[in-house]
Amino acid sequence: MLRQDIPVVLAIVAVSAAAFVVVNLIVDLLYPALDPRIAHMPKVS
Repeated sequence: MLRQDIPVVLAIVAVSAAAFVVVNLIVDLLYPALDPRIAHMPKVS
């Protein structure tokens, strides 16, 4: 009976990991627009 749960657990973990990566990517892309102080500027050397 527990063997039937393994694909379900794997699917939940995979979907959760993918959602985590997508949300972090969206936040990383939007954060400079929301807070201009964070914008990447070329360093002058």
